This record gives sequence, structure tokens and C-alpha cells, in this order.
Amino acid sequence: MKECKRCFKEKPQANFSKCKTAKDGLHSWCKFCVSIYKHENQHTRIEYNSKYYRTNKYREKSVIRQTNRRKSGCLKVKARDLLQSAVQRGKITKPTICSQCSTEFPIKEIHGHHIDYSLPYLVIWSCSKCHSKLELVMCNYLPR
Repeated sequence: MKECKRCFKEKPQANFSKCKTAKDGLHSWCKFCVSIYKHENQHTRIEYNSKYYRTNKYREKSVIRQTNRRKSGCLKVKARDLLQSAVQRGKITKPTICSQCSTEFPIKEIHGHHIDYSLPYLVIWSCSKCHSKLELVMCNYLPR
């Protein structure tokens, strides 16, 4: 049992999130109090995030993260880069119709879904909504 420092109620340790910096390894507020706090202060977090993502500090970190990922030799990144360069050079034409729902979209809203990253040019062209469904199906989150 542990006492929440916000609501001052004794609760089981399962009701507290893990925290590496705390002495006992658990957050001082219970999960319920944290969710209430986040809900009450959502507007300030949105404002802060929108300002932070526009700063040069974030952009520099983002560029470093992207270059490190590319250098690591990730098959997923290589497949995406090869497909993107083929589309830009005109070797592959990007359709305007989603292959899943047969709806027409602007070219920017059509995504290429890789079935196998070792075959970078074999993709299913779909809209963002259908692409997210394909990701869930491929990751075995939804039945096919």
C-alpha cells in the first residue's frame, strides 16, 4: 500500500506508475490523479508542444535522430528511401486512387504500404485511413 501525494488516499502499489527517479520506484501520484491532472492541463501542454516543435533545438535533435536512423542500416528506412527516390525520379508513378477503398485523393494523401521491406518497390497504395488499417492487420492486431 502507498499513499497518493495528491488525493492522500492509501492505494495498492499497482495503482502507481513506475518512476526511475523515485526512491521506491513508483510515481508519487496515483494513476487516477495523474489522468485528472493531464486532462485539466491539456490546453497548456498543447500550447507548449506546438511552440517547442517549432524551435531550432527540436529541429536539430530531429535531424540528428533521422541521420542516426539512416546510418543504422534499418531495412525499413532503406525501403522507404528507395521508393521515395523512385517516385521522385518518375520510375514509379504514384496513383491518386486508394487501392483499398477506391476513393480518389490528392497525390500527397496516398501512402505506400510495404508488405515486405526486402522488396522496396512492392507496395500497396492507400489513403491514410486505409493505411493505418493495413498496419494493424499486418501487425496482427486485427483479424484479416
